[in-house]
Amino acid sequence: MNKPNFDFPSDKLHRLMLESARRSSSLHRQFLQVRQDSLQNMHSIIQMQIAAGLPLKHPGQDSSTAQGSYTAHALFTNDQLDAFGTGQISKCLGPAFARYDAHRIPRIPNGDLKMMSRVRSITGTRGNFSAPSSIVVDYDVPADAWYLQEGVYPDMPYSLYMEIALQPCGFLSAYLDTYALVPYEAYFFRNLDGSAQVLERVDLRGQTITTHARMITSVVSSGTVIQKFAFELVCAGKTVYAGESTFGYFAAQTMLNQVGLDGGQTVLPTIKTNRSLSEAAHRLDLGPYQNAPAGRPYERLAAGRLHFIDEVSMARKGGRFGQGYIYASRAVNPRDWFYPFHFYQDPVMPGSLGVEAILEAMQVYALANDLGRGLLSPRFGMVAGATPMLWRYRGQITQQHKLMELEVDIQRVEREAGQVTIRGDASLWVDSLRIYEVKNAAVAILEAKE
Repeated sequence: MNKPNFDFPSDKLHRLMLESARRSSSLHRQFLQVRQDSLQNMHSIIQMQIAAGLPLKHPGQDSSTAQGSYTAHALFTNDQLDAFGTGQISKCLGPAFARYDAHRIPRIPNGDLKMMSRVRSITGTRGNFSAPSSIVVDYDVPADAWYLQEGVYPDMPYSLYMEIALQPCGFLSAYLDTYALVPYEAYFFRNLDGSAQVLERVDLRGQTITTHARMITSVVSSGTVIQKFAFELVCAGKTVYAGESTFGYFAAQTMLNQVGLDGGQTVLPTIKTNRSLSEAAHRLDLGPYQNAPAGRPYERLAAGRLHFIDEVSMARKGGRFGQGYIYASRAVNPRDWFYPFHFYQDPVMPGSLGVEAILEAMQVYALANDLGRGLLSPRFGMVAGATPMLWRYRGQITQQHKLMELEVDIQRVEREAGQVTIRGDASLWVDSLRIYEVKNAAVAILEAKE
């Protein structure tokens, strides 16, 4: 769920963010009280079951078994989520939403980018944005998912962790009928910023990931809505990913006037403005990095739908931290695979895939510097327990754009037993406008488990 493209006055956005933060504390206390009451009720039910000699069941559990240890009750089924993605919204959210069926309305991703299998529960009242609200969503990871087959190693890409976390936030926003707060025929829903931390690496093949998300604040000003959410992803009883993210509803006219992160000023990649860095950098041939060396089958870049950069230049030293610099670019292809899936009637490149492109550039840096040389069978993966990654989006990549560029300033390279970690800060441009900023991006090189 991603990317804003708007000419939104920075002081107004700042005021909305401050108001959102002010409301966060109060709503968070209310949410904790509701959660405590729910747990107490569940405890009472369990005690009654024990006293009656009844078998204990997980909430939503039925007698059949699917992925995971139980089949969850679905408040909204997979078919209903498909209807929300590309069909009539009323077929998902009910007759009250029929008035939106004839309009272009913000949707969740569909097809290969839909990372929701069912909605298990929602708390909150439609139209009431001052009370706590939350959502619980399952995503069943296919053992043969396209991203597992097309990736170098059967790991879920970082970008799809982001999508699994963020898509339920968008659905909760829709369920609460945020559309009623804005002229729905002309508004767009975009991710603005966020921070998230990988807490644990888990083999997700054939597993069910459950997202718990809650709306922290919802602030309305002059027809613009800013909403903040908190989320955590749980799999096999472990919390694997957690963070917060902010979204906004923006008018169509606002979307036409893209000003980026720098208020419309031209701030180019450093390699284009710093002569010494430009002279130190050299262009890399990606060919050798797309083919793994003998005996090291995972030491390469991804191909197909997980390959996002074409031209790369690197300086082994230099950059903002003096530890290295990498620049990459890619021509925008209006026929790219993700446009039909993100979103229906509103095709834009997911911001999460821009983040994935940044991580791919960091992988190129690792391969070019042979950072995995001390491992027997190196492969790339996420960094668990790291400082949270922060992202900020102030623009979008559409089918009409021509060129995506990005740069990464390497912060440092860390070595420990069985792992090498590369950390950096990054920016991403479209047609010379800086629209994404990512801090504390991290890539791990690990020993592959055969």
